[in-house]
Amino acid sequence: MLTDKSPLAIATLAGLLISACHNVSTASIAASEQDSPTAQSTGTDWSPKWNTSPDKSRRAKTRLVPTIRFADDGFRGSPVVENQEEKRNNTRSRTAFAQSLQGIPECSGIDLRTGSSDDTDFVLQLFNSIEGRSGRLQWVLYRTDTLGAVAYGEGTGADTKQGQDGITTSVCSSIHNATTPEAPKEETQPSVGEIEPSLKAWETAASSLEASFSHVRYSPPKGFSMLPDDIRRKENRNRYQTQLADAIKKEGPDRQERKTKDGKQVAVTHKTEAFPPYMLLVAARTAPTTSETDQLPRVVISAQKRITMLMDAGDPAKILMRFPQVKSLVGPEEVTLSGQKFVRADFQFSSGNLLSKFSTVMGDYLLEFDLRAEDAKELEELANSMQSVVFQP
Repeated sequence: MLTDKSPLAIATLAGLLISACHNVSTASIAASEQDSPTAQSTGTDWSPKWNTSPDKSRRAKTRLVPTIRFADDGFRGSPVVENQEEKRNNTRSRTAFAQSLQGIPECSGIDLRTGSSDDTDFVLQLFNSIEGRSGRLQWVLYRTDTLGAVAYGEGTGADTKQGQDGITTSVCSSIHNATTPEAPKEETQPSVGEIEPSLKAWETAASSLEASFSHVRYSPPKGFSMLPDDIRRKENRNRYQTQLADAIKKEGPDRQERKTKDGKQVAVTHKTEAFPPYMLLVAARTAPTTSETDQLPRVVISAQKRITMLMDAGDPAKILMRFPQVKSLVGPEEVTLSGQKFVRADFQFSSGNLLSKFSTVMGDYLLEFDLRAEDAKELEELANSMQSVVFQP
């Protein structure tokens, strides 16, 4: 929920911190398995609009080595930047990429060469805020033998070291994947028996959440439309199912372990759990079709299980304030709405987009109002809509 793009699931503190300020979307392709790149991550919705498919008339090498150069302007029909400021931004991004390449472990063994020689096996397009996507870096990695794209992506923080390092890491990982692919591994999928009991328990909890928050009333600004409830509930369930399956892969299913306590052997139950946020309302000016919408302005209301660093109403704001590229504008400050104490904090992301977050404790959950806007006027309109909040008996 802390990204500049959408309210993504928060399963662990690490996931929360990554999504807060720097979200890199990467699409990686096995060297000879696919004709065109397809996204494996949906951190952003950007993809190249020009031709990135391989040239069928060219012969693919059987072995690629990790050598790379920058693409010439207009490579494969990509946009040619003529604005001088954009040219300077792109040049700075290339320089920053070359510098960060030297200090990132994932980039070890990758040779960046200058000029336009054809003695490299990869060519990289790097853009700063292409297509008006302010504050974001875009990249496309190609094989030079087939001219087909291996991977592409976009990351926030175009003018920050963290943002550039994230892009560099993604590019280097894609090169290593293409040059030294791992032997196929047999993935052990969690069994239906492992997931179904947890899903049933979650369905009960979800019904309880819907009921317990049904007495909270909120009216979005005039002209806003809400995500249909059937889609919202389905996405909540899918989000939980995905995160639980990932957790079971990493930690294993629920089990009992024998441990020594006070000199005695006792049975301790290890329970594998997932705690994604539960979306209660998603609204925007154009009717949203998914809770992951990146529309601005928008309103997202969610219930987050109180765990670890997310226990108190002020914790979401405190976590955001740890990041230098997220500017604090207002608060955190206590406000009272319909007799309920909230903590409000306003922030500005590196892209210039704004966030006003209102959080309050309700039993075992944090109730969060996540208000996003492109400018101060829009944000004020959203913040004023919080006066419509009513907690009915």
